Amino acid sequence: MSEQTPLDRVKNWSQNSITLKAITIGILILVMLIPLSSIESLIRERKYRNSDVREEIQSKWGRSQNIQGIILTIPYKKYTVSKDKDGVETTTEYKTYAHFLPEEINLDAHIQTETRYRSIYDILLFSSSVDLNGFFNDVNLSDLGIKPEDVLWDEAFINLGIKELASIHEEVKINVNGKEHLFQTGIKKNPNLSSGLHCNIPLNPDKPALRFDMHLQFNASENLAFSPLAKTTNVTAKGEWPHVSFDGAFIPIEKNISDLGFEASWKILHINRPIPASFTDEQNNINQFDFQVGLIEAVDQYQSNTRAVKYGALVISLVFISFLFVQMIYKVRIHPVQYLLVGFSICIFFVLLLAFSEHLNFQYSYVFSALATIIINSLYFKSIFNQKKTTIFYTLFQFIIYGFIFILVNLEEYSLIVGALGLFIIISMLMFGTKNFKWYAAPQTT
Repeated sequence: MSEQTPLDRVKNWSQNSITLKAITIGILILVMLIPLSSIESLIRERKYRNSDVREEIQSKWGRSQNIQGIILTIPYKKYTVSKDKDGVETTTEYKTYAHFLPEEINLDAHIQTETRYRSIYDILLFSSSVDLNGFFNDVNLSDLGIKPEDVLWDEAFINLGIKELASIHEEVKINVNGKEHLFQTGIKKNPNLSSGLHCNIPLNPDKPALRFDMHLQFNASENLAFSPLAKTTNVTAKGEWPHVSFDGAFIPIEKNISDLGFEASWKILHINRPIPASFTDEQNNINQFDFQVGLIEAVDQYQSNTRAVKYGALVISLVFISFLFVQMIYKVRIHPVQYLLVGFSICIFFVLLLAFSEHLNFQYSYVFSALATIIINSLYFKSIFNQKKTTIFYTLFQFIIYGFIFILVNLEEYSLIVGALGLFIIISMLMFGTKNFKWYAAPQTT
């Protein structure tokens, strides 16, 4: 046998070195991050388009709603005294306002969801029916330093703070002490409310206490918020949507969430938020004490696609490593281009998943895309190695990988722990499966 030249030895080493093959696969995996990054950008682009459509529909249907509650306002006369240059005093009379919060408000909101469609996008919306009642005690003017004779009882009015007026379905009326009043648009003389309705409620100075009740019907989307403006605020919200969040300054004292819907209740006392029961025209930041119930989609298709593609590098790595082991066992030479073709087929899986999930259920889209990818890769694997049993094993291996990713994508609370345990099991299997492998004495390829 003739002695090998240095060039032959280098060529032989490059063809049989496990280290070189591992480095090459590592570089190929890094290369595959480029198309995976492009797919993530495509998902973001489709998600932004969906957000634009959602914003358009919500602007016409109704955005997030905030019911701030009812404030009673009573005008009164105030005086200023000024002197001219000759020392003559002049008394000027002007009108200002005193504001009073209810002693108690009870609010019962029933939320009904519906889905609207625009092109390939669907948007979660809801309509709400709200019953509101409560009462004002006899107003205490002395705490504000107001003399009874200066009060303009017949000019009293009520403001109803509500954020989205355009989404209200019908005329808003309030029953006060058995008499019905119609609200007019706009907030009247109250710096604490940015949007809402008002109605005039002339008061009897001998019986200024008020009992009221009213009904609201409106459209909204995403969430429904409340402001605890009464001395005692009781709120109950219920609906048939199972995916809800409770945010804001207060959480429910009771809640019940099931597949059939949710029900939650709050009770907020005046000592829980530093807003005075009565005040003049100074401004109080009442919105900082808002609390809300939000309707959410647990995981929409774009969130699911984003979560899936984040595991793309893991899928490609496991498939490439399996190719490497089979290549070394059966002494088959695989060109880097063949690795790239398999890697691109896996990337196409994520594109298929995104495309089909915009039209079909995400789970069905995943199954269809995974099956298509597994079939094409298994056929390609068989054409390379021409080993029936190994092809069957490789096909089952792909089913395990895609099944594992499917579980991770659909889990919410336990995805991290399941993913960590799964990766631990995979690396353990690789370690023990290759513990007897002679890394420095690889078999020679033919």
